[in-house]
Amino acid sequence: MNGILDKKLIEKLTENEKRVYIYLLDNKKLIDSLKIKELAKITYTSSATVIRTAKKLGFKGYKELGFKLKNEAIPLKDCIDDKFYIKNSFEIEKFFKLLDNGKILLYSEGLGENIAKYFYKKLLLLGKNVEYFNSVICGLAQEKICGVKNYDAIILISRKGKEERTLKLASILKELGTKIIVFTSNPHSKLYKISDLGFKFSENIDEIYENYYPNLFYGYTIVFFESLLKKNYEKNNEITKKITE
Repeated sequence: MNGILDKKLIEKLTENEKRVYIYLLDNKKLIDSLKIKELAKITYTSSATVIRTAKKLGFKGYKELGFKLKNEAIPLKDCIDDKFYIKNSFEIEKFFKLLDNGKILLYSEGLGENIAKYFYKKLLLLGKNVEYFNSVICGLAQEKICGVKNYDAIILISRKGKEERTLKLASILKELGTKIIVFTSNPHSKLYKISDLGFKFSENIDEIYENYYPNLFYGYTIVFFESLLKKNYEKNNEITKKITE
């Protein structure tokens, strides 16, 4: 049975059902001791929602879903090291094609600016067609960014997904047909919801104590991005070998 890895089944889950599924992915070590009522309480859902999630994914019940999750590895296209969940994973191949042949804009604010800049320099070294704007440049060049359909995709790094300028930029470019690619910890944000391809880091944001705990989002985002580049390199290398054989 391979239902848990079927992206079509996952995409059909409601928001509450996806929350149950993602929590189990993030906390596989707890599955043996986690009862249905406890899971429902943690995910702000209900016991019925937990059972329905399992059945919609192709399992008889919660126990079978838990067993499969605990004992089966999740492939890179859906998760990496249990740290990322990918919204619209079927868009991955399009993402790789955009990296290889498209014009990409990278944008972020605050601490995310350093990550966007890292992505930008890395892609430049690989010969990709990329541009990088921070919040200051965006303010000065907003007309250039949004005035015409100038980019095939924009990559946005936003831990909370709440920055007004980031959301405005994404909304305008989406209307122009630009693909919106988001790295975030907040799957409930409007930014994540309008994204064509979303990479959600498995982190619970507690805004009261967040400055007192280690922030792992940015570090894991770099590691994950490098893994995506490796996957794309291996795919292209395999194609080249077939052509030259």
